[in-house]
Amino acid sequence: MSLTLGIDLGTTNSALAIYEDGEPKILENKNGNRVTPSVVSFKDGEIIVGEPAKNQLAINPNTFASIKRHMGEPNYTVQVNETKYSPEEISSEILKYLKEVAEQHTGETINKAIITVPAYFNDDQRTATKKAGELAGLKVERVLNEPTAAAIAFGANKKTRSGSVNILVYDLGGGTFDVSILQLEEGIYEVLATDGDNKLGGDDFDLLIVKWINAQIKSEFNIDLTSDKRVQIRLKEEAEKAKKSLSAQTKCEITIPFLSINPSTNIPINFESTLTRETFNDLIQDLVQRTEEPVKKALELAKISLKDIDLIVMNGGSTRIPYVQDFVRKITHKPINFVVNPDEAVAIGAAILGESLSDMSGSDSNAIDLVDVTPMSLGIEIVNDGFSVLIPRNTPIPYTNSGIYHTTQDNQTMISSHIAQGESEKASENYVLGLLEIPGLPPLPAGQAQIEVTFILDANGILTVKGKNMENNNVVKVVINKEDRMGKFPSRAN
Repeated sequence: MSLTLGIDLGTTNSALAIYEDGEPKILENKNGNRVTPSVVSFKDGEIIVGEPAKNQLAINPNTFASIKRHMGEPNYTVQVNETKYSPEEISSEILKYLKEVAEQHTGETINKAIITVPAYFNDDQRTATKKAGELAGLKVERVLNEPTAAAIAFGANKKTRSGSVNILVYDLGGGTFDVSILQLEEGIYEVLATDGDNKLGGDDFDLLIVKWINAQIKSEFNIDLTSDKRVQIRLKEEAEKAKKSLSAQTKCEITIPFLSINPSTNIPINFESTLTRETFNDLIQDLVQRTEEPVKKALELAKISLKDIDLIVMNGGSTRIPYVQDFVRKITHKPINFVVNPDEAVAIGAAILGESLSDMSGSDSNAIDLVDVTPMSLGIEIVNDGFSVLIPRNTPIPYTNSGIYHTTQDNQTMISSHIAQGESEKASENYVLGLLEIPGLPPLPAGQAQIEVTFILDANGILTVKGKNMENNNVVKVVINKEDRMGKFPSRAN
């Protein structure tokens, strides 16, 4: 018997939950807080995580925040002295910290976790998240979509166990936006469709406030501080505070003493200004409006209309913003519901699923039947930049499908083709996952040597590929070369 951690590995903050005494419970971190800043700092040979690391953002260049935005990004690293770290290595330090918190709370070793990801994460991002968990010493039982986790938390909280309910989850966090359409019926959670934007969240709202402050500084002091990294980090911290304040009040005072020294007067720059909610709403208006299209797309893919949606569920810290709430009411013409605490619901949902997947309870009272979907189509590059889809987007997972492919040249002994993820009919316009190489084919005239390629998508939304020589039914070696791909198709000589 062992616990399974429910971990919301967030862009801005992370949360940890376990199932204890018959219910999910958020665990406080070592500083007594229920959420942990997703910040990692390196200092004097020590790795610092959470609030103490966040406090070093302005003074220690070896401090890293919002690393989740680079998860699965090919060749992306950060450098500390002579050592380079990948996003999954930085993320693993956050996960190690959370694992320690749980072990200190329970007094036992914990080796299993469910880690959540944005629903619109691609295969590389999901694989990187799973790897981060493994680097932290965790067996990742499931890579779970965040809106699905939120829906699980909502269903458990409301005891929605009878009848069929159609739920639209609007999930706006610190770095990503997701919308999922789910049908909940007697413990069965079926995801009908999902869509989103991996580059849209509360961090972007903060940067708009930073831009506004920079403009105020330039106007008042006739100086441009945008290239001063330390100043910009301080502005980011104040912008985040202002954003949170404006969720509860209509204006806030931004006061930043000794921001810099004015070179023309040698006098310290002390910034003071008032940011109103009205001005903030104007700043974020375009970004918030960008969330409408994914909502429409998810409904379209789910083949369901808004009138058939029973509940609008809000999740993610950025849904606390009044303008966001008003916008969702406006585009849906429905009341909105919040799941538990927007910062905690995803971790709670993950913990509930973890309990369901374990044998701890010895009964099926907490059983959850989950049917999730893949967010983007998966396929293989074919002749003339075509894209042969083997697994269409919003296919329920796990799922397996095969396709037959053949050589295009005489005496060709290898098939080399890109695997990609996306919705364009042109392979080159989709996201490259790797180069598929199938060697050892018999040298035959063009079109006669055939290979069966099989895509296997597991419950985590992570892909594996197999190949078979159709001439002799021998399974052939499939190499997915990820070393030199950059998330986009390399240019090829004609």
